[in-house]
Amino acid sequence: MAEDGLRGRLYGLLLPAEELYDPPESVPEVLPGLHMVIAVDGDEGLDEASLNALGGPEEQLELAFRNLRAMPVGKHEVVHADKGGTYHVMTGPNAFTASRVLVLDDVARQLTGRPVPDDGALFTIPDKFHILLHPISGGTVLTALAAMAEDTAALFGASETRLSPHVYWWRGGESAQLTEINGRSLTFDFPDGFRAMLGDIPEPVADPVGFRRHHYHFVHTVLRQVSEEYGPTLLDTTPAGDVTGMLAKTWRDVGDDLPADERLPSDGLRGNLIELNGDRLMLVTLPEPVAAAEAYFAAMVRPSGSAATRFFTLEYAVDPITHEPGAILGEWTPEGHHLHLTDMSTDPGEFLRATAALLLASGEAKPTANKRRGLFRRR
Repeated sequence: MAEDGLRGRLYGLLLPAEELYDPPESVPEVLPGLHMVIAVDGDEGLDEASLNALGGPEEQLELAFRNLRAMPVGKHEVVHADKGGTYHVMTGPNAFTASRVLVLDDVARQLTGRPVPDDGALFTIPDKFHILLHPISGGTVLTALAAMAEDTAALFGASETRLSPHVYWWRGGESAQLTEINGRSLTFDFPDGFRAMLGDIPEPVADPVGFRRHHYHFVHTVLRQVSEEYGPTLLDTTPAGDVTGMLAKTWRDVGDDLPADERLPSDGLRGNLIELNGDRLMLVTLPEPVAAAEAYFAAMVRPSGSAATRFFTLEYAVDPITHEPGAILGEWTPEGHHLHLTDMSTDPGEFLRATAALLLASGEAKPTANKRRGLFRRR
C-alpha cells in the first residue's frame, strides 16, 4: 500500500470490546466499554510496514485525528424537544462517523458554527453512523438530555452497528457518562462536576412547552420526598380509603411557595389508600397533565415485608413519530429517576398492573399479568 494513499485514509475508530482483535486491556478505552483503534478506510488491509512508514504512534494518531476533522458533515438535522432545548443529529456515510467524537470540538464548529460553550456539550453515539450533540447553553440542558437519551435508546436498539446507548458530557476534552441502563430501565447518574455545572447555568428565558412547576414539583419533589422519608409511617398509620383532603392541602402548600401566576387549581386531584396484592399503596390521580414529565398518576407503595417504600409515576409523553400523546412509567429511587415502560395507556388499572409487575420482578409482589415493553422513546 503506497504511503501517500494510506495517509489520507487513516482514521481513529471506536469499537466495542467484542469487536476488537486484540485483548481489550491492550487497547485504549476512551469511553466506558468503547476502545479506539487506528483503521484504514477502504477494502485493502492495514499493512504494518506502510503504517510504520508514517511515523511513530503519536504521528499516526495525529494523522488519524486530522482525517477525522476533515470528514464532511453528511446529513445534519436539528431536533426540537417538546419541553425546550434542541440537539443536532449528524448521520454520516461510513462507520467512522461516530468516531468523530474523538475531535468533538471540531464537529461542534461544523454543526453549529461556534466552539463548544464553556459548560461543554452533551453527546451520544448510538451506532457507528450517528452523533447526537447538544451544546450546553441556558437552562434547557436537562430537557435536551432526556430527549437525547430516548432517541439514542431507540437508535441503539434498532441498529446493527451499535456503539453505546448512553449520554455523555464533554468539557475541555474530557468525557463523563451521565446514564446507566439496568435491564430495561434507564437511570440518570450525574457526576459531581456535572451537578455543579447545572447549578451555574441560567434559567431558560422562555419555555412555552415546558412543564408547569406547580404540577411537577408536587409530584417529583414533594410526594417523592414524602415517600422516601415518611412513606412507611404514612402508609401504616393512614386508614384505607379517600385521602384527597390531605393531598389537596399539600397541593395548596406547594402553590403558596410559587408566584401567583404559576399556581394551579387542584381540579381532578384525588387520592386513595388501597391494597395491591397484599401491599399497601397510595394512588394519587393528578390534575390533567399537559407537558412531558407532568404525571397522570403517582403511587407510593410499601411492599409487604419491606421497611421502605417505592415511588412510581405515570408521566405524560408524546410519540416522536405520530405526535400522539401517551404515557410512560417511571420510578424515583435514591439513585435517580428510572424510566421503565413506554406505550402505556392512561388507564389507572394498567398503571397499577405495570407497577405490580415491577414489584414482582424484584421479588416484592405476588404474580400479576403485565406486558413488558422495551426502552422508552418519547421526546
